[in-house]
Amino acid sequence: MEVFLFAFGAALIFGFTVHIQHKGIRHLDIQSGIFCNVGSTMVVFWLASPFYISSDYFLTAATLSFALIGLVQPALTMSLSTLGIKNLGPSLSSAIAAVSPIFSLYLAWAILEEDITSPIVIGTLLVIAGVIVASIRRGKVRATWPLWALFLPLGAAFLRAMTQPIAKIGFQEIPSATYATLISSTVSFFVIWLIMKKRKHKIPPLNQGHGWFILAGALNGLGVYLFNSALVRGDVSSVAPVIAIAPVITVLMSQFFFKVESVTVKTWVTVIFVCAGCLLVITA
Repeated sequence: MEVFLFAFGAALIFGFTVHIQHKGIRHLDIQSGIFCNVGSTMVVFWLASPFYISSDYFLTAATLSFALIGLVQPALTMSLSTLGIKNLGPSLSSAIAAVSPIFSLYLAWAILEEDITSPIVIGTLLVIAGVIVASIRRGKVRATWPLWALFLPLGAAFLRAMTQPIAKIGFQEIPSATYATLISSTVSFFVIWLIMKKRKHKIPPLNQGHGWFILAGALNGLGVYLFNSALVRGDVSSVAPVIAIAPVITVLMSQFFFKVESVTVKTWVTVIFVCAGCLLVITA
């Protein structure tokens, strides 16, 4: 039950944070927004670090594992995810990104030579069907987003999946979700800072977009902490099915709370296919 509560809490936060980022995009460019987002996560966990982290942690191999994660997560994954939200909208982007658990499973098959069963094949086909449904355009009616935008949340999902085995290795030495989030967010922050410095990108004057992204960063940090806490206590196979409901939460919030986009039947079909496929694969 403890693993479920941590994972369900993370899913709720991830589903909600998508909408917070969507609000921020309206007022701030994506690169500046990600800088504020990841910076917010880093600050929150450094402030909390004296209460939960031992100085001995920094001289362990686990630190290298968590730092390696930080090179792509959340810096790169969040950039791709935010671009996906901007181009596809919160609901569709979140639905496509739900394939991350399947990437995790197939990476485990490729690396650890785990078996691929019939439910896994059927689940994968359902996910593919969901992506195909999302890309269908009838007649001469043009979608408001380009087809290549589908690869933004897919790319974020794949990179996110790659970090999970690395995180599990680190947790074997230091089972601390707080420390893992602290190190990965710190490395990601400086990666983003170096990129912005090289491009001579300047953050615009303060506006409400900064506030939305800072809030999103704090919430995302809490979500990652809950997700890592679930991984520390349970297996990926017991955590991923719960995280896979995040797109449903995003769509429900789009429909009944935020009302920032029109949730079509096609979007609902995509969400149902992708989530059902993920659940079938990772519970096989």
